[in-house]
Amino acid sequence: LKDMVTPDMIGKVAGMLGESPDATRSALGAAIPSVLAGLLDTARNNPAAAEQAIRVAKDNNLTDILGNRGGMVGGGSAGAAPAGGGAGSLDGLMKVGAALLPLLLGSKQGGVTDLLGRLSGMKGGSMSSLLSLLAPLVLGYVGKQLGGNFNASGLLNMLM
Repeated sequence: LKDMVTPDMIGKVAGMLGESPDATRSALGAAIPSVLAGLLDTARNNPAAAEQAIRVAKDNNLTDILGNRGGMVGGGSAGAAPAGGGAGSLDGLMKVGAALLPLLLGSKQGGVTDLLGRLSGMKGGSMSSLLSLLAPLVLGYVGKQLGGNFNASGLLNMLM
């Protein structure tokens, strides 16, 4: 997952957030495992929330959106807006991420955001935006790896 994030993307995201590339790189290094841990915890302890997150991913074609990460970060479109809510633009992707984060992190969302912000030197609002951007990308990546087995039990088996 970390290899998906290129230095060019880090620069664009840092500029969008008003943060330094170093802080953004550091935040990404900690945020990706945090989102994965939240996903594992949800799949293990709240299968209904995991299925809801998977439904959001499928409705927004998140497994297909991964091929145009750079275009989204640059403000471009990933093609036609998906029927489920328009995750084809950066703003749309962040809105989907804002809907996913409570499902993936639950009541820990604020604490995770604060901790990652402190560790990376990033402002809380910037960290929240970064997590909103990452959540759909991470879930889309995992869904792509699972293929036809993209459901709560397949997710749990993969992450375990």
